[in-house]
Amino acid sequence: MARHFDGAGDNLRNLDGFGGIDVDAFTIAFGFVPAEIGGGSSQNMLQTAAAFGSGQLRSGIFTSSADVLSFVTNFSSTNGSWTWDTTVVQDQVYRMVVTYDRSSVANNPEFFIDGVKYTVGGGITESATPVGTAASSTDSLTLGETVVAGQDFEGDLFDVAFWSTTLGDNACLAISSGFSPSFYRTNGQFYYPLISSSLVDKWGRVALTATNTTVVAHPRTIYPGHAISIPAAAVVAGGLTPRSYPRGANRGIMRGAA
Repeated sequence: MARHFDGAGDNLRNLDGFGGIDVDAFTIAFGFVPAEIGGGSSQNMLQTAAAFGSGQLRSGIFTSSADVLSFVTNFSSTNGSWTWDTTVVQDQVYRMVVTYDRSSVANNPEFFIDGVKYTVGGGITESATPVGTAASSTDSLTLGETVVAGQDFEGDLFDVAFWSTTLGDNACLAISSGFSPSFYRTNGQFYYPLISSSLVDKWGRVALTATNTTVVAHPRTIYPGHAISIPAAAVVAGGLTPRSYPRGANRGIMRGAA
């Protein structure tokens, strides 16, 4: 199951805040299904802090007025903003990974969407060049809502994760293709699969707190499988070589709706 947001105040919030995971180099991943586009205003899917302003990291802003997907981070003088050049389609499932090192304004984020990598000049437009130093944020993580009237997200969110490092291309491509972030636990800070009704952080931080939202079907995702062993008798009878298949990134369990 994923979580549906009604565009009118529904939200999920990590009240513990980012705390010690406020870093310059990071990766954030999430899946989304936009239920409404072309409404003339932005729909904010993920953000830190309760309102726009200094100290905020705004990740994955869906701009319905132009049917595009944007990513914004705050800097001391001018905020950086980057936009995916592809038109977003209503009711389509998207899986997005953004990896970015904000330690220098010369750096640009990289987008990985549905198994394809995009860079500035290669599918991404830099809408605003950052100036100054990257702002910090230790405020709450909020999914689906902003305090700006008319800019709440309408649609579904699932598999939301954050790492305190920039992940490599192989990991980003895999996650944006449907592999669970659980395959890439190193330096992971939080992971909310939003499968079933659970709001638990699979990586051990605080659970999300819900204001409304509806449990809906979760798009198919490949999760790590548990070790399995073939009984010796079956191995001998079938002429097989005894083998135990451990948990690993090349094997998994697919869960979720088609």
